Amino acid sequence: MDIPLKQIKIIEEITKMPFTSMLYDPNIPAGKRYHCTPRRVEIRDGRIISLDISGLGLNYIQDDISEFKDLAELNVGYNNLIELNDSILGLSNLRKIQAESNRLRSLPNEIGLLNSLESLFLANNCISKIPRSLLKLRNLKRIDLSGNIMDCEEYHFIDLLRSMNISVSR
Repeated sequence: MDIPLKQIKIIEEITKMPFTSMLYDPNIPAGKRYHCTPRRVEIRDGRIISLDISGLGLNYIQDDISEFKDLAELNVGYNNLIELNDSILGLSNLRKIQAESNRLRSLPNEIGLLNSLESLFLANNCISKIPRSLLKLRNLKRIDLSGNIMDCEEYHFIDLLRSMNISVSR
C-alpha cells in the first residue's frame, strides 16, 4: 500500500520524534518549551485516526492539528488548555473529543461544523456558556458538562439538548 509522503512525515514526527511542531505554549521561549510525545496514536491504512495527548501538561494546541484530516478521536483531557482553538473545526471526521479536566472557558462558536461528532466530554472545566451551534450536531449522542460553571440560561439549553435525545451529564 502506498502512503502519501506527507502522512509518512506526520507519522514519523509523532511516533519517533518530540511532538513539538504541534504542541507547545507559544509564550515560552523556544529553548524552554515543553517537549512531549503522544500517549497513543492509532494508525489505520496509513492514516492517523486516533490521537491521545492527555495528561501532558499542555497549555496550547498548535494549529497544525488540522493536518490530521482522518482523525476520528482526539483526547486532550487532563492538560492546562484554556481553549480548543478553531483549528479543530477542520477535522470533519472527528467523532469523539475528550477534553475533560482542563481549564477550558469556552468552545469554538462554530463547533456545530463538526458534523460527525458523536461524543463530547468536557467535564471539570470552567465553561459557563455553550455554543448554540451544538444544535446543528445531528450525530451528537453524548455530552458531559458536569463540573462546569453554568448559569440558569445554560441549564435551559441543556434541557433542549436532552429533548433531542442527547445524553447530557451536568
